[in-house]
Amino acid sequence: MSSRKPQTVDDIVQRILLSDPKIRDVLIADSTGTLISYMTRRVGVISPFEELAAISGSVLSELETLGSLLGLGTPLEDLREYEDGIFLYHPIEDLAIILVIGDRDINLGLIRTLLRKYAPEIKRLLSEQGIGVPAPDMQELSKEEVDRLSTYISTIEKLDISFRGSFLLGS
Repeated sequence: MSSRKPQTVDDIVQRILLSDPKIRDVLIADSTGTLISYMTRRVGVISPFEELAAISGSVLSELETLGSLLGLGTPLEDLREYEDGIFLYHPIEDLAIILVIGDRDINLGLIRTLLRKYAPEIKRLLSEQGIGVPAPDMQELSKEEVDRLSTYISTIEKLDISFRGSFLLGS
């Protein structure tokens, strides 16, 4: 891995993807669910990156709401495990979220270290580009909006985002 400072968000996404061969995909979305950057090592598999980005904005809001309701504070990350893989959400304050998808035996310690290391740099790069809209204040959401967010979360849990089946991994 290069020791040169990353110049773009894509540089950081690439560094994270290449840090562990068990990582399948990395994406960054802003808090509104707009896809900012993604990379994959899967060949011949159509991944729903736009859909994942759209849902990730809702997941970020859900995590913030749960933290607030339970008095746990701001979410630091969220790990979801499935039979054939994991995905790790890592918020960058209330501006964006990094999503790492990988095999179940991924090196979580390394990934968490890299996400914490690069989060401030991603925030700086996004700010320079005018990307990343702060998430709405969760205390202003209506009951209907909270219910809608819960529905989005249920949807992501029901989606089969290609964790099942076999994959052709690039080198």
